[in-house]
Amino acid sequence: MSRAVLEAIAVEAYRSGTITQLQGQQMPGLSSRRQTESFLRRAEAYQDCTMDDLERDLAAICDASGQ
Repeated sequence: MSRAVLEAIAVEAYRSGTITQLQGQQMPGLSSRRQTESFLRRAEAYQDCTMDDLERDLAAICDASGQ
């Protein structure tokens, strides 16, 4: 498959939550997390985030930092 097709599939699969960011990096052969984040941002591929998700992330950060 062409790179453009792999990128399009990766974007749609990431948007729908079917694949992770790492898988979205691997499909089109991106080499770094920064490159992947830039690629997904340009494609406006975001995953929905709920308030519960944010609270869980905040709790995990606080636990990890000992606060």
